[in-house]
Amino acid sequence: MGERYGKEVVGRIFKTARATGDLNRAFKAHTGLDLVELSKRWQDDARQRYLPKNVLLDKPDEIAKPLMEVCQDCNSINIVPSISPDGKKLVYVGNKNFTLNILLRNLETGKTSKIVRGGSSQSYEILRYFDTSMNWSPDSRFFTFVAKAGANDAIYIVDARRKKVVKKLSFEHLTGMAAPSWSPDGTRLIFSGLDGGISNLYVVDRDGSNFKQLTDDRYAYLHPQWSPDGKKIAFTTDRGPNTSIDDLIFGNYNIALYDMESGEVTLVTRTGGNHINPIWSADGSELYFISDMNGIPNIYSMKLDTGELFQISDLITGVSGIITESPAISLATETGRMAFSAFWNAGWYIYTMDEYEKHPIEGANVVAVLDTLENPNEKYHEYAMPDSSEFLLSDYKSKLSPDLIVGGGAFATNVGFAGQTAFLFSDMLGDKSLLVQAALFGDPLESTIIATYFNQKRRLNWAFTVFQFRDDFGLFTASNSAQVQSRIFRGVGVRAALPFSRFTRVEVGSNAFFVDRDFIEFNIITGQTLGVSSSNAVFGDVEASLIRDTAFWGFAAPVSGTRARFSVQQNFGDLNYSLLFGDYRKYIAISVPRYSIAYRLSGGVSYGSDRRRFFIGGPFTFRGVDFGELSGTRVVFQNIEFRFPVFPMLPMQYDFLTAVAFFDAAQAWGDNFDIIGQPINIPFRFSDTLTSYGLGIRFNLGGLLVLRWDFPLKKERGAPSTFFSIGLDY
Repeated sequence: MGERYGKEVVGRIFKTARATGDLNRAFKAHTGLDLVELSKRWQDDARQRYLPKNVLLDKPDEIAKPLMEVCQDCNSINIVPSISPDGKKLVYVGNKNFTLNILLRNLETGKTSKIVRGGSSQSYEILRYFDTSMNWSPDSRFFTFVAKAGANDAIYIVDARRKKVVKKLSFEHLTGMAAPSWSPDGTRLIFSGLDGGISNLYVVDRDGSNFKQLTDDRYAYLHPQWSPDGKKIAFTTDRGPNTSIDDLIFGNYNIALYDMESGEVTLVTRTGGNHINPIWSADGSELYFISDMNGIPNIYSMKLDTGELFQISDLITGVSGIITESPAISLATETGRMAFSAFWNAGWYIYTMDEYEKHPIEGANVVAVLDTLENPNEKYHEYAMPDSSEFLLSDYKSKLSPDLIVGGGAFATNVGFAGQTAFLFSDMLGDKSLLVQAALFGDPLESTIIATYFNQKRRLNWAFTVFQFRDDFGLFTASNSAQVQSRIFRGVGVRAALPFSRFTRVEVGSNAFFVDRDFIEFNIITGQTLGVSSSNAVFGDVEASLIRDTAFWGFAAPVSGTRARFSVQQNFGDLNYSLLFGDYRKYIAISVPRYSIAYRLSGGVSYGSDRRRFFIGGPFTFRGVDFGELSGTRVVFQNIEFRFPVFPMLPMQYDFLTAVAFFDAAQAWGDNFDIIGQPINIPFRFSDTLTSYGLGIRFNLGGLLVLRWDFPLKKERGAPSTFFSIGLDY
């Protein structure tokens, strides 16, 4: 600032900012630049002064056109670009609305369409993008991508015109698949398949027939691409002089060619560094690829007949995806337009180039471009691998050992010793665990002790629980007397969960309860005991639930997706009733980051001679009445919230203070009691629906500890003007 504008300008800026209260206006008044542009120039000046070599390197937007807005601290992910042969369409993986999706971009109109939402169904549990690419058919109509579908991966073919998946290819013995590439005539696909942890090349017709394995060795086969004449396959491999599979030594990645007729493999690159993501030129005479031979991954090309090497990009952050093996470039063979992804401003963005220069690298086909560092694999060649025939094998035995012990205690003369402690034990693989929770209050026979054993070794998870807990509460039934009821619950329970997919599961459970109840009635004026009585009860329950969860979580609440739970429960014994309960939640992430809409609809119905009453009200159910003020054997309530940051100008990681605008509605009917405690039956009427709306503040102290204030602007039945609670939003 002092060198460019004079030292006195600093004082002037502060004086103007103090007078106007606008720092941005003050900078613009004295420098002619706003804070954003001034900060950008300051960064460029600092790099030139302290990192002079970096000044010679390019920024992505200096050589190419960004396809999306590059924003500061947005943490955007736009990767695995694949441009159609005619150069008019581009498909990529992007984190639109907080989830990773397959997105299709019309490069002529700029319109973007979502084809597949990842992480939302069993067919698209996980979109593969670390080491796989998407590829277009020669006619620019269809493209392929890979996603985890159940136990294995699947290849999907999408009709770009209809924006619809039209074919799914999966093979039972291949647990993983990657980078399906089309043949020049558009009738076949070649891809990398994983069988038993070993990758090889496979070919199959587009309809799933004529499946054939092309290679059979232990080298890596990544990013296969069919040559324009259909005679060769270019791919990424770790084969080479620095790789010794028997010694578990793996060299850098190279580009190789597979001959479709002879089956021979020929290495193309031999310079230092990694070489990945080969792309054929339109006439098949040249290969484009990514290499970090100079320390930063950038785009290069090689003429196959002469071995001449050319550098196309020289970016300061490089051309890359998420990991070293991630494909990041694509070429429109009909137009020459190139697309690539690059890391910039804390995110990955996609750029396109219609014209690009090729700078020859002299002698690249003979020696490495730069002096390479010492190969770390060299020092391992002298060490022989142990003889595996001498290994002693023994069966794994599950044994529980302590993982966590936490607790605290206190003493009081009227209570005695009191304390809470939790013990967590598990085996080495985490298949089995034991959780013991104890809250001691004087007599151990009247304290809370819960022990749960979990078994997650197989797909069917189950748990067994033994419990004892105490529940005390007071009843005021007259003006001068009160009753204290103390209940001690003892029992056992068993639960099991069976997942159908990553998102859907069924849960079943059963509990047996043995309850001892003591009633003490006393005069609240004199303290005299008026009566003591005891009773007990024995009852049990059986419950089954269907659960679906596709929600994507933000800092302390879901921001997109769906959550639903539908349960049926039957109680028997001294308490006999049936219970139906449903809970549905929908979250919609608005295109502006950090803003979302949350919707919840919940309801329950109880039947039987001892049918249960539901109590709703308060900050976690219906904010129009006080805690539990609305009750009945049948209830329904809904909540709609608009959630937004209080300080949207701060980066997303500083969203410790957020706000909500809410609208609640609720109704309870069925069996209830009138004002003097007489049982009555209340019918359902839409006109009896209660509503409330207002605002709320959420203060996140880190993770699961969230302080909540809700301020209902419309209340029913004298609800509090403010609700304070601690917990997560629904």
